[in-house]
Amino acid sequence: MVIADGMADRPIKELNWKTPLEAAHKPSLNEVAKNGICGLMDIISPGVPPGSDTASLALLGYDALNVYSGRGALEAVGSGMEVLPGDVAFRCNFASVNNDFVVLDRRAGRIANEDATRLYASLQKTKLENPLAKVFFKNTIQHRVVLVIRGSKLSVAVSDSDPGKIGEKVLEIKPLDESSEAKLTAEILNKLTAEFHEVLESDPVNKERTERKLPPANIILCRGAGTVPSISPLSEIYGIDAACIAASPLIRGV
Repeated sequence: MVIADGMADRPIKELNWKTPLEAAHKPSLNEVAKNGICGLMDIISPGVPPGSDTASLALLGYDALNVYSGRGALEAVGSGMEVLPGDVAFRCNFASVNNDFVVLDRRAGRIANEDATRLYASLQKTKLENPLAKVFFKNTIQHRVVLVIRGSKLSVAVSDSDPGKIGEKVLEIKPLDESSEAKLTAEILNKLTAEFHEVLESDPVNKERTERKLPPANIILCRGAGTVPSISPLSEIYGIDAACIAASPLIRGV
């Protein structure tokens, strides 16, 4: 099964309002379409736009509405990090903010892997002073970062710090219920956000980027709190050996 995630794209002016796929020279795909069966599939449910994580789960035969437990853990597992029961994981971005914490670029100019890795090395010096939790993180591709918080009193019921668009301030992470676990998790994340910003703001890599007129990666935005879903692997369900080739840690995690 080949999943061409996002290939459809949108019509654009430069291609005379065709999509890139419509405009592309694609004799092999055309042959497949001509001799195969074409149609539409509501992968999750009619009217529900699927994300890459839920869509891939559904295409592999899982009931995404019941087994999905957040994007962060899938990203972490796919990047090679260990995620234990009780851990809470997040999909994060290196981003650019001004002095008022207004987001200027949610992906720090799609920062190069080399710069991101050097910044990650600086962030490793950050020490979370909380006896109830440990923090693990890793940069993956370009602006993408995975964050895992480990402890016995944590919760996924917390909001994102990523406002989702430029021109708005970094959001304070808030508990989404009244539990002490959600309040603790939000407190840890807000403190981490401030400490990461302090380290990144003064990092030589960002000074170099500013001199090169590139947006500094001076904050980390968190979203998609998740835990590892409790599901059976494909090998048990279908009695097959399965393999995956994917560029994205998220899909490898699925």
